[in-house]
Amino acid sequence: MFEKLRETARELLSKGEVECVLGFAEGTLPMIYTPYHARKPEEAEKLVYGPFAAPNIATYLRKLKGKKAAVIVRGCESRTINLLISEKQLNREDVKIIGVPCTGALDRKRILKDYGGEIREARIEGEKVIVKGDKGEKAYVLEEYISPSCKSCLYPEAIDPDIKIDGPSRDGEKADFSDIEKIEKMSPAEKWEFFEKELSKCIRCYACREICPMCYCESCFVDSNRPVWVEPGFDYTDILSFHLIKMYHMAGRCVDCGACERACPLGIRLSFLTRKLTKDMKEAYNFVSGLSPEEKPALGVFSPDDREDFIL
Repeated sequence: MFEKLRETARELLSKGEVECVLGFAEGTLPMIYTPYHARKPEEAEKLVYGPFAAPNIATYLRKLKGKKAAVIVRGCESRTINLLISEKQLNREDVKIIGVPCTGALDRKRILKDYGGEIREARIEGEKVIVKGDKGEKAYVLEEYISPSCKSCLYPEAIDPDIKIDGPSRDGEKADFSDIEKIEKMSPAEKWEFFEKELSKCIRCYACREICPMCYCESCFVDSNRPVWVEPGFDYTDILSFHLIKMYHMAGRCVDCGACERACPLGIRLSFLTRKLTKDMKEAYNFVSGLSPEEKPALGVFSPDDREDFIL
């Protein structure tokens, strides 16, 4: 698959069909592929893909707006591109979509925690992740360490790619919101305790905001000083305000790629919030984000036939 991917990138760059190919290359840390721009045919040799590709690569596309670019994507990233096009942040004619088979993104932090030492090398062999470090060599079953969002993904394949790279991919799973339904059944006091315990770990580094492709405002509300929406510091009320306001901004726009959760240095389960939004959008509006660039956001349109039984 790597060779086919590189061959495709070389050909696009050699023919001048695109100015760059956006994808991933080997990173400086084990189990992490880093975002990479190939601008010359020979630079395509560095392109890689697989479970070590944790970020949503579509995050970097807006910075290439106006340039002809090819981008190597999975299902969640192609849905993100559709959303960016529908919100006038990208022009479809400027983007050549290369769809690759998706086997899910690795939850790297869980392996680091289970290993309990410094990992210096990592590789994938078949269905296992092999790591080596100061505690010797250990093998982990890949499927057991795939990100939760990938395990419940309904659309692992890229939607309407210009070029498709064939290979083994995950099957689209049945939507399973049992984890969200469990929280929904809690009492208000139990919910407050649950989320206070989870979100109080937040240090407001904003890694979740920076990695999210749909958080593209030039000036975020948390950085505003006229007016001041949230105070600096670690007061739980302000932490909660940041996450709740951010999530409301993501209603009908989140593709549940899980990049925010993987980027969080404290391991906060942000998917509890994002998946709740996904569930509500489906139940209230029968809407799934990013399936088409022509589809307008669920909260950006009005219809007399919209359900109103949830309005107080």
